[in-house]
Amino acid sequence: MVLQSRCQRTFSSEEGNQYEPCETASGVKTFRHVATGEILHGQVGPWKEAWTLYVEPSGLPRARGNVVVYDLGLGCGAQLLAAFEAFFANTALTRLDVVSFDLEKSGLELLRSQLDDHPYAAPHAALLDAMISRDMVETRSPDGRLATWRFVAGDYRDTIRAPEAGGAWDLPLADVIFFDFFSPSSHPWLWHLEAMRNLRARSSERACLYSYTSATRGRATMAAASFFLGLGEPSGMKKNSTIAACRIEDLTSPLPARWRDTFLTSQAAYLD
Repeated sequence: MVLQSRCQRTFSSEEGNQYEPCETASGVKTFRHVATGEILHGQVGPWKEAWTLYVEPSGLPRARGNVVVYDLGLGCGAQLLAAFEAFFANTALTRLDVVSFDLEKSGLELLRSQLDDHPYAAPHAALLDAMISRDMVETRSPDGRLATWRFVAGDYRDTIRAPEAGGAWDLPLADVIFFDFFSPSSHPWLWHLEAMRNLRARSSERACLYSYTSATRGRATMAAASFFLGLGEPSGMKKNSTIAACRIEDLTSPLPARWRDTFLTSQAAYLD
């Protein structure tokens, strides 16, 4: 998702999410968020961005053992399906557990109705049907490995809290985080420090977060929540996206020292 908007008003979480088909500037089929006008995966399209910005950098195609993925901002399901593709192809990944957070599943429903325009999703039609009809789904690879999916519906500020503080349930700690919520300008509450700290508390020791953003205040909020910051893969026209790690040694390209000056002079150091 890129930081684009064709609408000036701030979006309210109570309105829910509705999407419509559209195309990127290069003609790739994608989706637009109706209320804000934000275009999902606006330059390169859903599959390419999901794979190159999130799944490949996360190491899922090479991971071993069990991995828990938090899919923050389910949207129309590109990252979700790309994670499952990596699981099916990587026989060393013995188990994959994906937890998706969003207000509802309208994006998945739209994707299911548009399979002719999104061939990456067509092989997963049955899986999409199961995800639309149920909030917990289990599936197995041809060699018997287990993958699970859970859907957490509602306002992310509430559902990411620990159960004793009113959160959804006792979720497993995240090893990989796909942070693909809408931009801070249209959905600032999703980037607030309290929610980011709750996310950090639900991260495993070696967890890494992957996000399209390069915005100073988005990165500053991650840093204030005790993530270490690094440069991620380019996202469309952006030079770099962001990787936030629980351990600095897990970053191959930490943010350069000059970013500190940008952080200190920012008028919105972080979203609180």
